[in-house]
Amino acid sequence: MRKILVPFVVLTLLFVLTIPVLAGGQIEAAGRPAVRLAHGWTQMLSPVSPSPRNDATLAYDTARGVAVLFGGGDNGIELDDTWEWDSVSMSWVEREPVHKPAPRYGYGMAYDEVRGVTVLFGGEANAAEFGDTWLWDGEDWTEVWPAASPSPRWLNTMVYDSARQRVVLFGGEPSDYWYSDETWEWDGVNWVLQDIASPSPRFGVGLAYDSRRGVTVLFAGDDGVGWQSFNDTWERAGSGDWVQLDPSRHPSRRSRMTMAYSPQLRRTLLFGGLEGGQWLTDTYAWNGVQWQQANPVVHPSESNGGMVYDPVNKALLLYVGDSIFGQNTSETWYFR
Repeated sequence: MRKILVPFVVLTLLFVLTIPVLAGGQIEAAGRPAVRLAHGWTQMLSPVSPSPRNDATLAYDTARGVAVLFGGGDNGIELDDTWEWDSVSMSWVEREPVHKPAPRYGYGMAYDEVRGVTVLFGGEANAAEFGDTWLWDGEDWTEVWPAASPSPRWLNTMVYDSARQRVVLFGGEPSDYWYSDETWEWDGVNWVLQDIASPSPRFGVGLAYDSRRGVTVLFAGDDGVGWQSFNDTWERAGSGDWVQLDPSRHPSRRSRMTMAYSPQLRRTLLFGGLEGGQWLTDTYAWNGVQWQQANPVVHPSESNGGMVYDPVNKALLLYVGDSIFGQNTSETWYFR
């Protein structure tokens, strides 16, 4: 594989506005959790799970109540399997579609609510980037051929803007040492390049859509220069420009973190990321004005994966995994 940048304790935290946080523990995922915790990380144990893998992300299908995961990398081998997390049984189910994208890792993916499909774009395998667009309807993958499309790339990030009914894609690495500052939107037929002010070129950004305020939140990422990531915060309202914000506190520099908005917490949660060849395992919350760090005693051991909001369980669902540098991890967590 090419370039890898390399008893329960109760804890009260202040997130600018007070949010109580409990340090979570494992619970059985057979449909009836042994303990239901609020405002902390809780690991879920499924009878079957995806094998350890890196650079695989999630999209949440709100119509069917499942989170979708595709492929990833496993010790230099690209995968092409499709998994779904069932929010009712709280367990992983492997799907076996007739058609599917080529094996890959580092793709972007988001669920298009109005059209009822999960949209996948890009990724990498064998040191080559993909520029294809695939749709998952819960039964099969279908490749589509839009008239316009982003160039092939990996470590691009995607999120769904529910107010405007568009899938938003930002950045990525189209090829070695060339990074993108492009914002594209999927309208269900074509990709449309947005002519707007933008953060500098970068890959592996954190991206989330704050449905309460109607803004897309972007944090950090990496431009590959000097092996140092960013720690800047940007927001985009509607179809407008990206605007840089200046919070007095923010997470440290990083890329490839997971981010998602929680209507329950009324905040965008950030977990982990990569900096200096080390995967981070810290948790932050963004309320639109300030970042505040949470310090749960129990937390995931990895941060290479994806995070989405699960409306069935009213919690953030995180899948993290790794299969490189001696790691062998595949974990599923909730944050409530």
